Amino acid sequence: MKHMLILILYLILMLSNPVRANTGDLGLVFIKEGEVFLKQGKLEDARRKFQQAIGINPKDSRANLDLALCLCFESEYGKAIKYFEKIYNKNYYKEKFEVIYVMAQLYDKLAEEIKAYEFYEKASKIKPINSNSIEIAQLDNMIYENHDKILITLLK
Repeated sequence: MKHMLILILYLILMLSNPVRANTGDLGLVFIKEGEVFLKQGKLEDARRKFQQAIGINPKDSRANLDLALCLCFESEYGKAIKYFEKIYNKNYYKEKFEVIYVMAQLYDKLAEEIKAYEFYEKASKIKPINSNSIEIAQLDNMIYENHDKILITLLK
C-alpha cells in the first residue's frame, strides 16, 4: 500500500504542470481548499472539495488527479482508477510512463489481470520494465526515501 501511494505521489509531482482545462475561479478555489484538507489528512473534506471542482468542470486534470490520489489514500482503488482513466484518456497523458505504470498497479490490486497486463505492456513500450528493472527499483527507492519531501512539494 505504501509503495502504491508513493508512486502516485511521484506521478502527481511529475505531472505538476499538465495541460488542463480552465476550471474558472470557483473550481480552482475548490481544488486549493481540497489540497489544504488533503495536507491536513482530512480526506472526506478533501474528497468533497475535489468533487465540487469536478462538478464545475469534469475535465479538469488537476481535480481528477487530486481526487484519484485522495481515493487511493482511502484504499478505494476501484474509484481511483476511474479518475485515472479520465486523465489517461487525454492525449497528454497517453505517453506518460508514470500514469500508465500506476494504472497497471491499480488494475493489479483490483485483480483485473487482463487490464493490468495491457497497461504493464504499454508501460514497458515507453520504458522497458523487465530489461530495466534496476532503473525502476532505483526510482522506487528514491521515491521511498523522499516521499515526505514529495508530499510537501505536491501540497504547497
